[in-house]
Amino acid sequence: MLKVILNGLEFKNPILTAAGTFGKGYELAHSYDLSKLGGIIPKTLTLKKKDGNPFPRLSEVPCGLINSIGLENEGIEHFLNETYPILKKLPTKIIVSISGESIEEFAELLSTLNRETDIDVFEINLSCPNVERGGEEFSLNVDILSSLLLKLRRMTDRVLWAKLPPDVYGIVRKVEVVKSVGIDAVVLCNTYKSTYIDVNKMSYSIAAGQGGLSGPAILPITLYIVREVKKTFPDLPIIASGGVFSTEDVIRYILVGAHLVEIGTMNFIKPDEVFKIPTGIKRYLKEKEKSLDEIRGYLL
Repeated sequence: MLKVILNGLEFKNPILTAAGTFGKGYELAHSYDLSKLGGIIPKTLTLKKKDGNPFPRLSEVPCGLINSIGLENEGIEHFLNETYPILKKLPTKIIVSISGESIEEFAELLSTLNRETDIDVFEINLSCPNVERGGEEFSLNVDILSSLLLKLRRMTDRVLWAKLPPDVYGIVRKVEVVKSVGIDAVVLCNTYKSTYIDVNKMSYSIAAGQGGLSGPAILPITLYIVREVKKTFPDLPIIASGGVFSTEDVIRYILVGAHLVEIGTMNFIKPDEVFKIPTGIKRYLKEKEKSLDEIRGYLL
């Protein structure tokens, strides 16, 4: 009833856990049934170990959560030796999120991971800084974005998803680049650049001074972006990500064309809720007497 066929792969349901919000992907296996999820995306992986940004890295704000983790992870060697052997035994799809500071780093990372025949999907995190361009995000320059994605596309026949940062006014041009080079699906979107201030301490609430806003506040904006992209590129599969805190939020994204939905910040607040949402979707479909395919894109 909830099965989703996307890019030739079968997902048990449309629910994924977003990178960076579900740890390494297996820590909750002793407490929850991970087979209830469509898939898991562990922490974004980089070529070398990253310690991340200085503390404090998280700040609760009235409308959500600002984070500036800095892609903290153990690096590819630790991932392949310690983490992935556990992940590939889990009863759900595993999507590997990758990030680099240059096109060459992305390529080396994908080349190494591509030797692992069990990895079905690579999610390319395009919110990371390009050190060769003074820290400019890869997605900000469409020529560099095209060069990066084309190089990665030519390196593998595995499924590639491009995760873009939000851009209400320029997102269509960026997605056009993603589609033109043969990327299999687009993930919309990452967190929103933001900042917050503690007026009593007269300082920023996180050490980096800025971070990414997630949580309920971003859902209406991301929902708009997903709708506009799907209307423009009806044949390009979309994985929606942003502000989901309920079954209804997931359904909202599906109604504007999303195939799958990533859930992030909610995992910090209500870690058991993500496992209940598939049941909630079943209940909704039964009440409406419709299938998942019938409601997908219903409002376009």
